[in-house]
Amino acid sequence: MEYLFGDVITGLVETADGVRVDFARAASRIVDLVVGADGLHSGVRRLVLGPESAYVRHLGYHLAGWDLPNELGVDTVSRQYNVPGRMAGVAADQRDPDRAGALVVFAAPRLDFDWRDLDQQKKLVADAFAGLGWHVPHLLAHLRDAPELYFDSISRVSVPRWHTGRTVLLGDAAWGVTLGGMGVGTGVVGAYVLAGELALAGGDHRVAFPAYESRLRGYAMRWQRGASPGRSSPPPPGGGWGCATGCWPPGRSSRCSSAAPVRWPPISTCPTIRRGSEPPVGFRASSGWPGADRRRPPAGRRTRRGWPASRARPRRGRRPRSRTRRPRAGRARPR
Repeated sequence: MEYLFGDVITGLVETADGVRVDFARAASRIVDLVVGADGLHSGVRRLVLGPESAYVRHLGYHLAGWDLPNELGVDTVSRQYNVPGRMAGVAADQRDPDRAGALVVFAAPRLDFDWRDLDQQKKLVADAFAGLGWHVPHLLAHLRDAPELYFDSISRVSVPRWHTGRTVLLGDAAWGVTLGGMGVGTGVVGAYVLAGELALAGGDHRVAFPAYESRLRGYAMRWQRGASPGRSSPPPPGGGWGCATGCWPPGRSSRCSSAAPVRWPPISTCPTIRRGSEPPVGFRASSGWPGADRRRPPAGRRTRRGWPASRARPRRGRRPRSRTRRPRAGRARPR
């Protein structure tokens, strides 16, 4: 087994008995099969199937994370600060309480930049969060000196076919979604299934690759459909349904406090939230949303999730009310 570090694949040419792989630094090699497990922005997928824009859908947000000293004294419960289109959070490291991790999310269209340019990524984050209060200036100060930065778009991958010839895709390169899609778990399961199908087929990729995709696609798609990155993103810019500062989602202020606790303003003082209003599209109504209280829906509104069932429908285990009218006073009941 040979490992090559610090290199990228620049070319793939399929031959009669293998695939010639060209590298940016190392010499070219002839291999039997190519497994593209190189993530959301897969270079292997681009070389064999086409440009990334045909398979990766941008969901409107970018996120970044970096480590810093825990000078704020936060614990492992994330403290968050939200304004429309931007969210900044910080929490202590689970293994080392003297270290902390910063996580920021911001709304932006698809950005055209070098994914390996660390300085450019830091500048994008600093520009997006310039002028914000709370602990944001402290987090940005440590961003400048951070040796490493995780930066990516919140996107979803959709590839109609995971294999072509002697090349097959695996993990995020085939079915990735940035947040909540069980990328690591499904990638490990996918590698296990792929290895099993190759063993059963005696190494014949023409049999193993279709069997691998047939067996795994439904499983991977269930995790991908269950992921909803937009629900964990900050309020949409210009959405007008959240206050400028405080905790998001509304009603969860106990988990979004800082060293000086930030509390969600009372509903009566927040001009953009009205009791009885609906949550934004994609936000499932819960006890934390003001409109999900135990009241009947407004007149003319259909019963939906978050509202109790209509009172006209009898409750389970109870007899329905009698609709027989009582006779008016002074009037005899007709026989």
